[in-house]
Amino acid sequence: MSMYLISSTRPSGFFRCGTFFPRDGVRVAGDAFTEAQWARLHAEPALKIAPAPEDTPGADAEARAAIEEAITDLDASAYQQDGKPKVAALRDVLPDEVQITAAIRDEVFEAMQAEGFEPPEGA
Repeated sequence: MSMYLISSTRPSGFFRCGTFFPRDGVRVAGDAFTEAQWARLHAEPALKIAPAPEDTPGADAEARAAIEEAITDLDASAYQQDGKPKVAALRDVLPDEVQITAAIRDEVFEAMQAEGFEPPEGA
C-alpha cells in the first residue's frame, strides 16, 4: 500500500478533510481518503504531500523504546487537549539523537494505548 507524508506549511498545522496535519507531517495510507478528498488535499496550498520515505516515521526499535519511556515519564501538563503528549515536551526529555515528530509520536503513542497505556490523571 502506498504511504504518503502530508505536512502543513503553517506553523500551527492545518485541518482538511477531517484530519489535522501538523507541520512535522503525518503518515497517511493511500486508501485513507476518497478520490475526491485526495483531489481536495492536493489542491490545498497549505499542505505538502509527498511519498513517505521507507524510514518514515524514522524511529528504529531503540528510538521507539526511548520515546515510550519518555511518554511514560511525562506528567499531565505535558499532554495536549487531544490527550496526546506534546512533541515539544518529548524533545525536551529525549536524547538529541532521537528524532521526534508528530507522526512518530502518534505512531508510538497509539501502539502504547493499544497495549493498555493510559496517560496520567488530568492529561
